[in-house]
Amino acid sequence: MMRLKNANPETATCTIAFRAFFMIWDFLTYKDDSFVINGQEWIIDLQDLHYGYIAQLTPTFVKKSGKPCDSFVHIFSEKESLSLHKFIPRAVLPEEYGGHAGPYIELSSKSDLES
Repeated sequence: MMRLKNANPETATCTIAFRAFFMIWDFLTYKDDSFVINGQEWIIDLQDLHYGYIAQLTPTFVKKSGKPCDSFVHIFSEKESLSLHKFIPRAVLPEEYGGHAGPYIELSSKSDLES
């Protein structure tokens, strides 16, 4: 799960955000066998995303950056949380997404990426 709520397009461009996304993906692929065996479902929260990012999303950028993800990316809005639950069980989702796993801030502090 990635939240881009406080991202600043002047200091963290779309290119940097996508590089970070794929670096995390690579890290998990090599570090966690269950990530590879069980597959992945990513949630990227675009709520409150700065409008400056929209200008950076050219058709060429979207085509180049999104191609590796087109088989497992699902897009949901806040009002479609029931659709999200069709793909990802409530037991593993943060409370902010209608889940039962606890608050997002607590879950993100337990991440393996910090170790």
